[in-house]
Amino acid sequence: MLEQVVAAVIGGVLAILGSRISDGNERNRSASEAVIRLTVAVEAVSTRLEQIHLDLKSGQNELKGAATETFVRVSNLEQRVTRLEAVQETSERA
Repeated sequence: MLEQVVAAVIGGVLAILGSRISDGNERNRSASEAVIRLTVAVEAVSTRLEQIHLDLKSGQNELKGAATETFVRVSNLEQRVTRLEAVQETSERA
């Protein structure tokens, strides 16, 4: 009878330990899956940020090109106005 009680207690303890180990394995698997999902999400965000950065650089380069073109045009117009003013002054003196 004592042997049966001891065997039942040992069986219960082993069942509880097995259950805890199984729960621990499930938690580890869930944690691993969560880490994998987070890693994939971070990589996706990183890729998107790189693309946004490249788009911004491209936009800035386009703006610089447009600004340079505008300054060249303004400079040309200023030179023309200066020449016209010089011609006008010359014709007023004559």
